[in-house]
Amino acid sequence: MAKLFPVVAFAVLLITGCGPPATNRFPHGLIQETSAPWDGAATELMLAENPLKDRELKVPRLSLQIYQHLSALSKQRVKLDGKESRKGIGQWIAGDGTSQPIAWAVVTFGEVRKGTPVEGTYEVKLADGSRAEGKFRAEWLPGAGRGG
Repeated sequence: MAKLFPVVAFAVLLITGCGPPATNRFPHGLIQETSAPWDGAATELMLAENPLKDRELKVPRLSLQIYQHLSALSKQRVKLDGKESRKGIGQWIAGDGTSQPIAWAVVTFGEVRKGTPVEGTYEVKLADGSRAEGKFRAEWLPGAGRGG
């Protein structure tokens, strides 16, 4: 019985998706001011495996809509999930533009100043159970929507 425990524990980890997170899967980012659904200020952080080009968003990416003005995010930690709340929402956007809610994401921002690249860390669990964590650097996009 004792010999079966490691095998059973490993099988449980594989089935539940609680394996180790991929490190630095999404290092490339863009950030922009945007609007919350009620027209309040919001900030969108997009993270991807490959570089994102200005407005050429055909790259698979994480889209983290945080319903706070960018000035409130400096040196802060934000947790989102796939259900829209007063905090925001996290989604996986496929290359064809279709979206799927994520399980959760935690983002810790460094200094946030408009026009200066934003650095920080992230942890994310996608809907398929896979996890990733690492550091990002996000360049600024022009604002979008009424808040941007």
